[in-house]
Amino acid sequence: MILRQLPRRWRPAVQWLRLRSYLAAKVARSNQAVRLYIFMARFFPYDEIVTRMLTPVKDIQWLAGQIENLPPFVEGNAVLCGSVSWGGHCWRSDIDVAHFSTISYPHVEQPIREVIQQYANRTCNQCIVPRVDVIPIGAESLTLVNNDKGVSSSRVSGGILGKRDRVSDVFVETAVRFADHIGSIANLRGDPWQTFLERHLSSVDGSRRGRREETKRYVGRMTRAWAQQPLHQLDGGPDGRFTPEQLDLISKSENYPVNLMRRILGDLGRYPCPDQASDVREAFSTLEEPWSKTLLAQFEPFFALDEQYEGIVAACKRPGTPLPEADYFEQVRSLFVDLPFVEIQNNIREYVGS
Repeated sequence: MILRQLPRRWRPAVQWLRLRSYLAAKVARSNQAVRLYIFMARFFPYDEIVTRMLTPVKDIQWLAGQIENLPPFVEGNAVLCGSVSWGGHCWRSDIDVAHFSTISYPHVEQPIREVIQQYANRTCNQCIVPRVDVIPIGAESLTLVNNDKGVSSSRVSGGILGKRDRVSDVFVETAVRFADHIGSIANLRGDPWQTFLERHLSSVDGSRRGRREETKRYVGRMTRAWAQQPLHQLDGGPDGRFTPEQLDLISKSENYPVNLMRRILGDLGRYPCPDQASDVREAFSTLEEPWSKTLLAQFEPFFALDEQYEGIVAACKRPGTPLPEADYFEQVRSLFVDLPFVEIQNNIREYVGS
């Protein structure tokens, strides 16, 4: 309704409601940055590698246990996911969290930050502090999310989404992927993933057309990002080091093949259980289509990145003669030279059209 058509005495109240809605969306944008690429192992700044101990795997498991005891997790509005949920994490692993935003628990970042800070304090900052990625998969109120590309603008009575409509109306792309992943965990491990799946993801529409279009967009985003020469020295920080954005991109890129295979397997009804990286590769290798065999060959350079990076890190930790900082950045940069992003995109077109 146009404001000037309202009686004058109502206008201040309507203006306030509009402002409150705007501020809610602004807060949501700042607190719920959706991570489009999930289950990442990290790459690190040089000084973090050489000045701190690598995170013990048991410490990551301890942190995961502390996070699971937070109220939003106990209430079933958030669950651990990714490698830590299977116990297959390593020192480079993020701790991934899927969160359904509710009025009671609109955000989970702050209590998680407190757990992470507690860990840093207890270890006197001697270890690399694990990163926690919170992936919003939906919300029960439109005031808790911004109306962005992943959020539909379908009409909802009173701004509260009905039980059957909540997930299909918000964060559609993320919800489809997580229905596969969390369903796989729930199938073997039960609760709390089973309850989370039934409560927040049971109505996800995983239609084949929608999945393939989303996969095509995902591949297009990654290909465009690398076509812009993102690791060029002219794009680095003022000191020649990697920027946080560059480190984030190479982390996403290392996991690109596994996340792409997950999407394809979900589309084909061949999603594995469990769905760790090794399970995904094994399931994908059983596909007989020519495009799938070509993709596996194109993924091989990505599969070698973990071992190559471990070798670089070991050289940085070498007693007496650590790898110099300039060599660290150059060697990491060289890992991503000539990776076949364009070739993968061309092959995906054949899959989408099949």
